[in-house]
Parts: sequence; structure tokens; C-alpha cells
Amino acid sequence: MSHAIGLAASYASGLAEFFLQGSTIKRIHAGKAAHSGILSALLAKSGITAPYNILETDLGFFKGYSDSYDSNKLTENLGKNLKIMEIAVKSHGSGRHLQSPLDGVISLVTKHNIKIDSIEEIRVGTAQITIDRLFDYEPNDVMERQLSIPYAIGIVLSKGAKNYLEFVDFEKNIENEAFFNLVNKVKPVVDMEMAEFAPQGHVSRITIKLKDQKEFTEAIINPKGNPENPFTTDELKKRFRKHTTLLSEDKKDLILTNVSKLENIKNINELTCDLRVK
Repeated sequence: MSHAIGLAASYASGLAEFFLQGSTIKRIHAGKAAHSGILSALLAKSGITAPYNILETDLGFFKGYSDSYDSNKLTENLGKNLKIMEIAVKSHGSGRHLQSPLDGVISLVTKHNIKIDSIEEIRVGTAQITIDRLFDYEPNDVMERQLSIPYAIGIVLSKGAKNYLEFVDFEKNIENEAFFNLVNKVKPVVDMEMAEFAPQGHVSRITIKLKDQKEFTEAIINPKGNPENPFTTDELKKRFRKHTTLLSEDKKDLILTNVSKLENIKNINELTCDLRVK
């Protein structure tokens, strides 16, 4: 029953308890929102009615979520600036806020040829909100691991800090002492410059301190996959092929072809049917 209540409450939007408790609800947030939008459109088309001014009234959406709001934002540059073009494609199989620190660790280790066993400390400079939510040193499940900056950095270091982390890297429950020695080297630092740049805390400044007291620092503002630092089309295709192991190569080719001409597809079933694993 508690899971059912938790699911229903999470559907209300804006609740972020999953940051602290893990669970699997995060995996369906976007899908549930998309489902609700499509269902609402279909219901309206079929004749179901609803309040026409549900957004701006005293008992409406805006005031239900905030005492102050700017309704002009809804139509500002409508049809010109498409928000879908601002979507980031995550390079690591973890939460968005972990992309920057993970890229930073990999970049510093690679640029300065740092030996993992020579590291004394790794400082992650970011906003307080990120430190409060994403510095669990002993996560209990896969989702909590994917939302733990020190745990994820521990994984990337244990793998030599050479490659992006995959989802499967977080499925393993690592319990050996050597691994947690790496995790515990990661320290949070409130970085006001990073916090000012991104109040929600998805950027960071990484500092690696070596046992000989040398330090190397790098700020990662746009991790790989951000709109400002995007994957190329070929890189995205390669990642798609790598992670769709249950599909045949012919099926992958067909999906990629349909995606490339998505705006010309009259019925989305032409694409979604191919996504099924039979």
C-alpha cells in the first residue's frame, strides 16, 4: 500500500523524494507525464470537458504551485524556440547532476595522466542543493547509486576513469573495502561561482589532490551530451546500437531510418511497433 501511495503522490509532479530514497519511480516520471498529455488530448477530442481557465484562476495551476508567476512565459517565442532542442542526452547511466563531476574526473585523470592510487582527495564544488541531495556514501539500491556523486566517482575511478559509466555499472552492489576507500575520497564543497551559474546544481568544479600535494582543477559547465556540447549523429547511432542488444541489426536499421524521417511519418505506430522486442 505504501508503494501505491508513493506512486500516486509522485504523479502529482514536483515531488523529489526519490533523490533521498531511491526506488524505481524516477524511471517512469517522463513516461507518465507524456502518457497524461496524450490521454488528455484524446479525451478532449472525444468530448470530455474541463475548466477552460484552469491555469490562471485563483484555484488553478499557477497559484497551486507558486505565489508568483509570469504567464507570458507560456507563449514567449512559441513556435520559434523549440524546447526539445535544449534536451541533454546523458553520457553516463546516472542522474543529470552526476554528468559534470564524472566528466571532470575523467578529464583530469586523462589530461594529467593521474594514477588512481596516487589520489588523496577529490573535491566536488557545486551548489548546496546538490550536496544535500546527491552525496549519499552508502546508497541502498540501484537508483540511489545512480544519484550518488561519491559512489559514481568511486565506480569511475575503479574502472580507471577512462570511459562513460553504463547502467550495468550501477547494478553491481560493490562492497569491498578498496572501493569504499575511493568513494570516501570524494568531498563536497559549496562553490558559489558554480551555484550562481546553475542554481539547481548541475555543474561542478572538480579538484583532484594527489598524495604529493599537487592539485589539478577543472570546471565542467557543459558535460558531453549537453545542447552546447552535443553528441554527433554518428555517436548517437553508435550508442543506440550498443544498448539495444535485444533487437536484431535489421530492426535497428529500420528504427534509425524511421527516426531520421520522423516528421514525415503519418502514424507513429510505424515507429513504435518496431520498438517491441518479439
